[in-house]
Amino acid sequence: MIDVGHKFGRLTVLSPAAKAGRSPAARYFVECECGTTKTVRGESLLNGDTKSCGCMRASLLLKHGCARTTGRPREYKAWELARAIYPNLPDFPRFHSLVGPALPGTCLRRLPNGTFEWRRGKKLSMKLAGEIRANALEGKLTREIAKAFGVGKSMVSTVIRNEGWKEAAQ
Repeated sequence: MIDVGHKFGRLTVLSPAAKAGRSPAARYFVECECGTTKTVRGESLLNGDTKSCGCMRASLLLKHGCARTTGRPREYKAWELARAIYPNLPDFPRFHSLVGPALPGTCLRRLPNGTFEWRRGKKLSMKLAGEIRANALEGKLTREIAKAFGVGKSMVSTVIRNEGWKEAAQ
């Protein structure tokens, strides 16, 4: 018998619960630190198999950036690529809290102030970036180049100045 009020991980035992079906296993009502209440087997609490309502699993997935069934999320892949270029980036959970989730049709971009954000826009190939540079060398204005290639003026400026080339070229 488990005492009421005993803590197992994030779970606190509230009271004994009715046994389920023919199972002789003792069951307990528990409350998680996140506020969720559920019924669990006492054996699972005692042997450490159950430590939360499931919220701990979600936070562990965010910590490591991947789930066993779905693979790495887009945000994690972008963070890995950015970290290869900028080794002083924070760990993934901190990075994710700063940048937020990726929206469909967006790419991770580094801003001039050193921060990152998801931006809509065309990904530039090396060939396209070369064509943008060639147009700039011909003396065309940034806005003309941007309109001709269907990219933003800031992207054209970035390619011309060769800043963040690796982000622009991906």
